[in-house]
Amino acid sequence: MPLPTNITAGDPNHSGRHNDTNAAVNALEGRTGAVEQRTGALEGRADSLEGRVNALDQNLTQITADLNTATVPGNYWFLPTLPNAPQINVGTTMILEVFDLNGVVTMQRATEVTGDTTYVRQIQGGSWTSWLKPNVKDSGWRSIAGLLQNGWTVAASDTGAFIRRVGTRVEMRLYRLVASANTDMLILPTGFTVSGPGVPGSPGRVDGTNAVAWIYPVANGHVYFEAPAGALVGVAVGWFTDDPFPNTLPGTPV
Repeated sequence: MPLPTNITAGDPNHSGRHNDTNAAVNALEGRTGAVEQRTGALEGRADSLEGRVNALDQNLTQITADLNTATVPGNYWFLPTLPNAPQINVGTTMILEVFDLNGVVTMQRATEVTGDTTYVRQIQGGSWTSWLKPNVKDSGWRSIAGLLQNGWTVAASDTGAFIRRVGTRVEMRLYRLVASANTDMLILPTGFTVSGPGVPGSPGRVDGTNAVAWIYPVANGHVYFEAPAGALVGVAVGWFTDDPFPNTLPGTPV
């Protein structure tokens, strides 16, 4: 085909502009192809998400009543604002699994959708137990009668001082201890001390009287028990601790 009169064969300016145009077109086509690929991938992800949502709708039934009534085996979902739900953030959606072992044991397992934290409980003696985290460390009950000090003693072999830690919660039970005039009765072991300023005075029992003995676990680890010297006293008291869980447990197992 003859060239236009204003362009001669081998014109470097025309050839360069023609090549630049072709390169730009090719680059644009490449970008269009990449956009199409990304759009396809996005559509695939949307289809996958829609499939998961549909599966959730098909497989899980929402519970809107007291969780104590959820005893039929199966998989469900609920919001923790329901009565007898685990006490967690109110906006967290939870999955509930209900198990039944031949009509002997009924158990619930609740799992946070976002945090993967699990709580379990079961029916014992006709009543639901408290929610527990299976991965929470438990010291079990430990006898700490050997930590009594300043003249405090146990009255007999069937009495004593016991302590237990579950997660960050500590409970101490004292049964029929012989009080001393010195109220500084023991120092809490490592891993069991009181968080914050201490525990407000908790009332204990003085055997054979109507008197009240007061116990004060404080932040420095000391436990003070105000009771008449020589009296038999007892109390149960609990608190939270910020201590790391101890590698070595105090006293002896019960």
